[in-house]
Amino acid sequence: WYEIRSALGANLDLADGKKDLGTNIQTYTVSDTNNQRFNIVKTVNGYKILTKHKLALDVENASTKDQANIRQWEDNGTNCQYWIPEITDGGYISFRNKNSGKYIDVANGSSAARANVWQYTGNKSKSQSWKLIKTELKPEIDERFADAWGEDWHTDTTYLQTIIDKANSKGSDTNWFVAVDVNRFRVVVVRKDNNKNMWKIDGCFNATMGTLGSNGKSATGVFNETGN
Repeated sequence: WYEIRSALGANLDLADGKKDLGTNIQTYTVSDTNNQRFNIVKTVNGYKILTKHKLALDVENASTKDQANIRQWEDNGTNCQYWIPEITDGGYISFRNKNSGKYIDVANGSSAARANVWQYTGNKSKSQSWKLIKTELKPEIDERFADAWGEDWHTDTTYLQTIIDKANSKGSDTNWFVAVDVNRFRVVVVRKDNNKNMWKIDGCFNATMGTLGSNGKSATGVFNETGN
């Protein structure tokens, strides 16, 4: 598993982490999420680049034209899913598509979050230059943690990472993000560490839905009928 980091500074990223066939590939601020982890597999035809959903990076409609989008698609062994790495200046790698001969490229050389990723004629620019950073796929949440009243879920790093992933995906206009898990009766408060521009868990609470008390606050959870 690798992060694929652009010479422009952002990581290759699966838009919103979606499972859907055809979900776009973009670049996004480095976020330490599984959306930015890719499995690179060597084959006799070239290299396959797989997302966390075991779907392959693919040129839309097997196009040979400039600006055709890079997306995730069913791993079907077609040439538009094979990539040939080429070493470039500064220790970077460019990925040339076996079908089209064009390269994975950041649209318009953008360094902004959610910049589109397409294929483009080789030009040795920063938008076609990538570094591989070895990493590991983080375990996703599973049914073991479905019981909100189980043992110490607030120390469950797997579950809490999904909340951080959500904060990275949704964003916030402030340094705070509050996640309400209505299925597990949990509230998690997340705070941005401005020094590292990363989200940190600030507090975890078991919470249930109850009627409003006379003070206008819920009779369950953080507040009781007396407001304590």
